[in-house]
Amino acid sequence: MSLVTEVTRDELDQEVLREPGIVVVDVWGPRCGPCLQLMPVVEKLAAEWAPMVRVVKLNSQTNAMWCVRRQVLGLPTFLMFKDGKEQARLSGDVTPGQLETFFREAAQQASGDKQ
Repeated sequence: MSLVTEVTRDELDQEVLREPGIVVVDVWGPRCGPCLQLMPVVEKLAAEWAPMVRVVKLNSQTNAMWCVRRQVLGLPTFLMFKDGKEQARLSGDVTPGQLETFFREAAQQASGDKQ
């Protein structure tokens, strides 16, 4: 069973971002080759860092206005939120190694460890 949940902009704004803790939002597109290639890596990292880091996916194609509001200009984009506030983002030509580092930093924020 996947630990990565697909959400709509309404679910994201009204539920997910109001929760305390760390949420990583994977903004992807169905025609984005790099997004599709990274999906197994995202699944692996979500399992590795659960429950400290919650991971959700947002389809940019069906949630375009949310992406405009958040200034998501390229895909894939990963947004890290802590207690509903954006803390970091990773976008563009993302490698699996960069994504692993991003998740590690999210987990450190979740544990309060600023190593």
